[in-house]
Amino acid sequence: MPGEQKGIQDLYFPNRSYRENTHFPSIMAAVENLDFEQAVSEFDKLIPSERKSYIIMSSVLKNFLEPRKINFNLLFQTGAELYKNIGELGFYFQAILDKNSADNEDVRKYADLLMQLSIAGVMKVQEESNGYPEKPINGMVWLDGACIDVWNDFLANYFDIIRDYKNYYNSRLIQSRIVFSIKRHYSYEIARSTYNMGLANSKIGEMETALKCYQAVVDDFQEILDQPLEYFAENMEAVHELYYLGEALEKYIDLEGHSDETLRNQYRKVKELENMIKAKMNI
Repeated sequence: MPGEQKGIQDLYFPNRSYRENTHFPSIMAAVENLDFEQAVSEFDKLIPSERKSYIIMSSVLKNFLEPRKINFNLLFQTGAELYKNIGELGFYFQAILDKNSADNEDVRKYADLLMQLSIAGVMKVQEESNGYPEKPINGMVWLDGACIDVWNDFLANYFDIIRDYKNYYNSRLIQSRIVFSIKRHYSYEIARSTYNMGLANSKIGEMETALKCYQAVVDDFQEILDQPLEYFAENMEAVHELYYLGEALEKYIDLEGHSDETLRNQYRKVKELENMIKAKMNI
């Protein structure tokens, strides 16, 4: 690994050197080898106070990892471990993007490959999700879906930068299908997905559908405004729901040109709660 990593570790762990914690090199080795199961296993051994710092550090470290050669013929091979292929191609795409402008031909090449693999992957996850969570699911199917979701967030941001709104929509649609296949029992994931589909539809000119998405978030999550501050301090999922409610309200009011005082009051209430939450959590 590049020499800069030691300095980054010292930056985020000033009181503990790299060698003093045996888990850090194991985690990074697992991530570099795309052995995510091992990475999670090692990550779970960290004490809670170390986990946030490690997440910050690992996001920085990714920028220093040299992309490895990929056998693209194997990426679409039947029976291959999808999450590894998605992760491998995703890291490669990000590494190429970090070193080139967004409109670089190589960047677009890997973005298109990642999109193709994601489309094949989401079909696989939908087929194998088995009615989850009401019915049991193979853990690898969940991991495949989660990996597709994460990397399509990167793809959506990339397509937004280059103003390819059709593929921005496609990436958000892939994420939405993943959420409703393996994450629909997490209400904040539903809020995120529905809000993002509103954005996606607005970018391709489907304003009526976008409004319906924003309205759905407002209808389903407005009751959270009746909760006391303590509820949010103890429930980070609720904090995420509050965020997407606020974003949906803002977009709905802007698109509709709404003078409805109820909606405007709800938006003001969201902002008040967010400020109080930040103050309480010292953010």
